[in-house]
Amino acid sequence: MTVIERLSNSIINLINDYQPYIIMILSGLLLLLTGIGISVYKGVLKESKYRIKKAAPGSFVECLEVITEKFPLKYVSKRLDKALGYLILDNITQRKLVAITSIFIPITGLLLYCTIEAIMKLWYTKLVALALCFMVPYYTFTLTLDYLRYSIKQRIPSFIDSFRSSFVSHNRIKPALQECCSKANKHLGRIMLRVSDSSDINYSLCVVRDRINDIWFNIFVTLLINYRENGGELISQLYKLNKTITRYNNIEKKKNRRLIWYEFFTLGASIFSLPVIMLINRMILGSNMRLYYNTAQAAGKIAIYSLSALIIVRVLRRL
Repeated sequence: MTVIERLSNSIINLINDYQPYIIMILSGLLLLLTGIGISVYKGVLKESKYRIKKAAPGSFVECLEVITEKFPLKYVSKRLDKALGYLILDNITQRKLVAITSIFIPITGLLLYCTIEAIMKLWYTKLVALALCFMVPYYTFTLTLDYLRYSIKQRIPSFIDSFRSSFVSHNRIKPALQECCSKANKHLGRIMLRVSDSSDINYSLCVVRDRINDIWFNIFVTLLINYRENGGELISQLYKLNKTITRYNNIEKKKNRRLIWYEFFTLGASIFSLPVIMLINRMILGSNMRLYYNTAQAAGKIAIYSLSALIIVRVLRRL
């Protein structure tokens, strides 16, 4: 046995011995990156009165973008760019997050696959396990952004009602927005606060409307723009809109919340199912568990079930 073979065998044995811990560390790194991504809020709507220096993404990010423009990373980067657009980040920050995440996701998936590849005996089980390992980090990141979008949409009725109360006191849109933003959900409040600080409120409202892309918020923005341009009775229109939204949300709220929690449960089961079965088999069969056909068969079935469940639940929520 050569030195390279001994080294590769020792690395494989080390990975097999610490599979659950490696998966936990990778999952923690993925969640850490997700938290960093969704906590970055740099205004794109507020114009500075000082001289603006043209920003550049940097050569490293530009090199990553060249890689992510190739198939299949091009599809992943487009999906991530669309999902991150909801956060209304500035262009440079969004490009950095998209480029780094588009590279980080397949690398994480490949590392996850290396930890479970040893027990996959048949080619189709290896293929399914590879697809699952690539899908889990991508699914985790997009599900986090979807949950953030869902929480913002659920706060829209209360935000409209708070704005209506503030508008009664101030009778002007800008101070009413500034007052109600302090009481709103922190994500929605930060977004709308940048709108109120903008020199062109109508344009900023249109930008936020296109990013959020919610039918009720679109109507709310249309009412504000129409009032700024043509005047009219805004308070009664907002009251009718809020009643309609409340009635509709009471019907849809339980269904949407249930589907999102189904996704969280399915994702958790997909992440921890293979480590659990490998740990149990290791306790029963010892370190040579990957030599047993039943272990490979059970792991292959779990990978197929997990991948199918992730796809089905995501499709159901999109309908």
